[in-house]
Amino acid sequence: MAVYEIKMRRCKVKMRRYKMKMRKCKVKMAVYEIKRTKRIVRPRLHPASEGNRPLKVLEL
Repeated sequence: MAVYEIKMRRCKVKMRRYKMKMRKCKVKMAVYEIKRTKRIVRPRLHPASEGNRPLKVLEL
């Protein structure tokens, strides 16, 4: 089962990277929205991710 476990681990790592990328993308989009509308759009981020860097970026 070792091979299976290794594959699973790789998949998890990939998923983590993908999620991080998506989060960055969301932040970028939110910033873009703010710039376009010239007013602060409250980011719809997960409550668990409060206090993360993205929130600070968005609270211009």
